[in-house]
Amino acid sequence: MTYDYVFPDFVKEPVDVTILAGQTASLSCTVPDTVYSVKVNWYSSDGTLVETDLGTHANSEYTGVYEVLTSGDFYCKAVYTPSSLFNGGDIHSESATVTVINYLIQPDSADLGTGNSITLTCKLDEAGYVGSWSWYKDGGEVSGSTLAIQANQQNIITTKVSGTVDSGGDYTCKAVYEDQTGLSAGTITSSTATITIVDVTVYDVVVEKGESAALRCDISGADSDPTTMKFTVDGGDVTQTETLSEFTDAT
Repeated sequence: MTYDYVFPDFVKEPVDVTILAGQTASLSCTVPDTVYSVKVNWYSSDGTLVETDLGTHANSEYTGVYEVLTSGDFYCKAVYTPSSLFNGGDIHSESATVTVINYLIQPDSADLGTGNSITLTCKLDEAGYVGSWSWYKDGGEVSGSTLAIQANQQNIITTKVSGTVDSGGDYTCKAVYEDQTGLSAGTITSSTATITIVDVTVYDVVVEKGESAALRCDISGADSDPTTMKFTVDGGDVTQTETLSEFTDAT
């Protein structure tokens, strides 16, 4: 014979948590276990089991804990084993949302020709928290970064890299957060963008009018061979079969 005790309810349910990328969110829920045998499992919002019976007993209560690194909605389910005093059953909590602040846009590596420029961009998916934010090249802070907050509350920071010999290197952006309500201090570092400065040297050629000219240019610094190479005159491509006489007043 069993006796129907008042079915237990949660002493504490999990609450929403915001973390920085790389940090761990710790969700917990607490249930009574005075006369009950209980275990606590954790589930994602679609009902997928993500953690089983990881918790501690203390002061006639059982606290289940789930540590998570990713965004999502999660809930706990307390499962009570039937006994001579209790019919058993389970209860599940409300869902708690874990929000991970991370980059929506990170800089890409690129080859940059001398005399040209490129703008590197980092974009965070959460605004209002950043304490400081800067670009770094080979570990040293870069001056001249531009920080903006869009109307949709997404932080964007950019830096312009000019195609000079000393501009090549590894670029990252770092967002630094201080301790604040609902968020622990930390730093989010973007992926590394390697900017390779590519130098093109074109050689002068002197030929008689009407003769073919063998044009030459050397490319140095590129990590890979170019897919195409073209010579141009006044904006038009020069083909291999064209001769200098085809251009008016050729010099």
